[in-house]
Amino acid sequence: LLVSEGVVMYLTLDEMKQFLGLLTDSFEEFTLYLDMISPYVAKRTKQHDMLSKMNVSFQWGTKDGHEIVVMNPKLKQTGLINFTGSMLSLAPIVYKLLYPFIYLFNNRMGIYEYKRFYVAFSRMKRNATH
Repeated sequence: LLVSEGVVMYLTLDEMKQFLGLLTDSFEEFTLYLDMISPYVAKRTKQHDMLSKMNVSFQWGTKDGHEIVVMNPKLKQTGLINFTGSMLSLAPIVYKLLYPFIYLFNNRMGIYEYKRFYVAFSRMKRNATH
């Protein structure tokens, strides 16, 4: 089990591809949990309360986590958790009315699986049909 919380949004897309490649090249199998932000938030680093005071910026964001599989097709996305529902359960009713809007911009957790055997098997199967 690999967990990355509050890290990947600071990596460039090239660094992210290298990171994912390092993982799939180094392990036979794993489950990966990635804490990610929306593209909307990624474009607004200077408006972030803490980051606006630092010399750091968000590099990218994801709508639904599929970008990770595009960066490394060896990975399979098995889930996506948006934290809006659990956060709003503690919020006043006015925020609950804004749920559809907040859902688009809140943090999310992508869940991915990798198994080297399945990758090799998929390639063999694909080559057999060509």
